[in-house]
Amino acid sequence: MRQFPRIGKEEALKVLKNYVDEDCLSKVGNLVDLMDLASVVLWLIHTFSVNISSISVVEDVESSQPLFVEIGINDCDWEEWVYLAKCTKDTLKREGLGDITGKVVLVCNESIQIN
Repeated sequence: MRQFPRIGKEEALKVLKNYVDEDCLSKVGNLVDLMDLASVVLWLIHTFSVNISSISVVEDVESSQPLFVEIGINDCDWEEWVYLAKCTKDTLKREGLGDITGKVVLVCNESIQIN
């Protein structure tokens, strides 16, 4: 049974606009399929009850070329991030969405804070 149901473009845009502005949305769409990304977001929310803070594109500082899509997650420590990252990557591959795994990165905001 598929864990990532295929959703339509309209529903995907509605989901993603909660986390990203219109300008960034087109940049995200140039890197990954928006319907696949929205499916991942919904899966994360419903499976792990994560608090997604934002979705953004990380660019190379020298060339300004997009590198990957970052999904920022609040209220997540280092151990939770390790589990989420591994489980998400494994599930994406199993579900046939392996092409998105190298283009989407989960970032737990609290775990990368520098004191």
